[in-house]
Amino acid sequence: MRLIGLVLLAQSLLLAPLAAHAQQAGKVYRIGHLAPADFDRPDPMEQRAWPAFVDGLKSLGWIEGKNFVFERRMSSTRTGIQQAAGEFVRKKVDVIVLVGGARAAMVQQVTRTIPTVLRRYSWHPGILAIYREATDDAAQKLGIKVRYVHFENADELPGVFAEMRRERDGAVLIWEDTAIDEVAPQLLDLAVKHRLPTIVDSAKWAKTGALIGYGPKANDLFRQAAGHVDRILRGAKPGDLPIGQPTTFELICNARTAKALGLTIPESILLLADQVVE
Repeated sequence: MRLIGLVLLAQSLLLAPLAAHAQQAGKVYRIGHLAPADFDRPDPMEQRAWPAFVDGLKSLGWIEGKNFVFERRMSSTRTGIQQAAGEFVRKKVDVIVLVGGARAAMVQQVTRTIPTVLRRYSWHPGILAIYREATDDAAQKLGIKVRYVHFENADELPGVFAEMRRERDGAVLIWEDTAIDEVAPQLLDLAVKHRLPTIVDSAKWAKTGALIGYGPKANDLFRQAAGHVDRILRGAKPGDLPIGQPTTFELICNARTAKALGLTIPESILLLADQVVE
């Protein structure tokens, strides 16, 4: 059997029930936007997808500067995210829009009264169980043995990768979230050093060094988020809203990383890719 070391750092805090208020005629609503950073820079994928969110709001009758305004903040660290959440509370925003369950958990340590719309799943035990079950089922069908690896911080990563080498793991599958984002540079560097291919469930990672990134298209998630924000501002209870499901996906392959690893990405996969990083 081929062996895959699965690196997973998950958050398990559930989102609390949130109150809803009916839309008020003439009110200018405030939407708090907590944007992720891509290694201390604005996330380029979010920047490209953000117009889909704004257009989605516009199609539903929300015009920036007329009946709503944005309160924008950017951070990829726990301290920065919680500082932004505190500012949202002081600004009395009506809803917070962000990416990732870990960010939501950090925000909820500051406020549990402002509705929060995720543009990605929340890592609570139910989601983790579903992911693990699906991963195990797929691995069994493919004849792959999966080994789950846990770590708390970047200082533990060298030891984690040394263990993978001892166990002769063949690749690393990463479930992406804020906690993983914070250690991405070290993680990807160590993966290349130990000649371990990395596959991430977020396409953007392939642009920064992962071998393959495959996940939902950001535009699709942003449009869905606009619909949820619309319903919340019109008085819907966040807990009553359905969980949106992505309908479109993208695949990005990194040829530079493949070369560094001494691998050749099969032509059949390259033909399916939306982008190949040369």
